[in-house]
Amino acid sequence: MGSTDHEVLTIRGLSKSFGDHRLLVNVELACDKGEIKALVGPNGAGKTTLFDIVSGLTLADKGDVLLEGRTLVGLQPHEIAALGVARLFQDLRLFENLTVLENVLVALTPSEDEEPMAGLLCGARVAAHERCRRTKALDLLGHVGLLEQAHRFAGELSSGQQKLTALARTFASDSGLLLLDEPSTSLDSDMTERASALIRRAAAAGTAVILIEHDLTFVGRVTDRVALLNLGSILIQGSLTELNRGSLFLDSFLGSQITDSAPGAS
Repeated sequence: MGSTDHEVLTIRGLSKSFGDHRLLVNVELACDKGEIKALVGPNGAGKTTLFDIVSGLTLADKGDVLLEGRTLVGLQPHEIAALGVARLFQDLRLFENLTVLENVLVALTPSEDEEPMAGLLCGARVAAHERCRRTKALDLLGHVGLLEQAHRFAGELSSGQQKLTALARTFASDSGLLLLDEPSTSLDSDMTERASALIRRAAAAGTAVILIEHDLTFVGRVTDRVALLNLGSILIQGSLTELNRGSLFLDSFLGSQITDSAPGAS
């Protein structure tokens, strides 16, 4: 796992209600550089609402969200994305009429070389940069096993292949914080291993990763730490080993025990 020597995301006292229904209650959460943290809990616990607030899609009633010390509160989703927050949504949001490769390429941020005037002055440099972008996109597709599908339309793929395409696109952004909503859904065992490897690769490069996940075997495979959210509140946080000591407590909310099957674990 990556080191955790720098806090990328800090959530302080976050609360959100819709009418009389309290979705989040004074949530405190942090994720460090190179850390993979899982947010687990039953349906309706407030997990996706938390992601929506961090992403700028929903405004919190109170509290703060900080990205490397800078508040995200009040910013629009595109502004938050530009600061280095990328998100994998449950509904994927692929461009089904674009190829798999094109879906990944659109997530690669153009450099200043691709500005109109720069292109006129130095077309060769722009062409070289475009080749680098394609190489990077193809590398990501190779890591998720989709090289042979690169030139197929995304709408033609199976649900698992579409999920891997969306993962590759999310990771292509080179964002400092990744929010992954149920990354293992629709994946078979081989695809799950590829997704796990991609997540671990990003963390090893220093990316902070928070994932919402119901597949507890997958959680055990990739995460450093786990936060249990229920009824809008973080009830417990810790390493998988620490949470396993309270398996009866977890069973009461999840109906299953998290297994400490992270890479390198016995």
